[in-house]
Amino acid sequence: MSKQIMVLYPMWDQKDLEIFKEFLAGEKDVDVVGLTEGEGILKNRYDVALAAVESIRKAKEAESAGYKAIVCSCTGDPNIEALREAVRIPVVGVLEASMHFASMLGHNLFSIIVAHPWLKRWFREGAMKYGLESHIASIRVTSYERSFKELAPICIKKPTPKECLEPVLGECIKAVRDDYATAIVLCGMFLQMKESIEEGLRKESLDVPVINPVPLGVDVAKVLINQNLAHSPRLYPLE
Repeated sequence: MSKQIMVLYPMWDQKDLEIFKEFLAGEKDVDVVGLTEGEGILKNRYDVALAAVESIRKAKEAESAGYKAIVCSCTGDPNIEALREAVRIPVVGVLEASMHFASMLGHNLFSIIVAHPWLKRWFREGAMKYGLESHIASIRVTSYERSFKELAPICIKKPTPKECLEPVLGECIKAVRDDYATAIVLCGMFLQMKESIEEGLRKESLDVPVINPVPLGVDVAKVLINQNLAHSPRLYPLE
């Protein structure tokens, strides 16, 4: 088979899945695979639990089909430990990868921009799990008036609608100016905004690295494949 990396979209929403596929269309070694049932957006731990069984099945199928790595595209890294226990090929969590890169590029002080208050807790818990909580300058929540469920399919469109971009850019500016962040990690819902945010920050003379988690996760998977590395079986034993 020609494809080496499966990007797992651990949710069910055909329109959003197609946007992810279009976003990664230039990656010739990548397949984007979604779920066939469950929630269109993971809003809480309950939704994450519902997505677990099919996500694990998709991971095992990918390994059996000859894929060499899996990237979990949701920025909360849902069920990442279970996925790693199910297969021996590397499984990349895009939040984990993004935080570590932000820590390197921003000298241990970065901010995360999220779309909803409940994500703030989720991402902070992730930082604690990955040993990076002390490296966070802030986790800022965008001030959208619409619900998260309404906004998600709009925000991931390209070009990004102004109503979606401006609140994100505003929080990025505050993160650098007020919280002294030296790097920015974007929520996966903002995957189309990186270049616009970088441009907006430069206009304010606040030029810092802006990390787009999904493409970074794909590149990390490529490195692991090339280096013949995967997660430790001592930490993640097979089921």
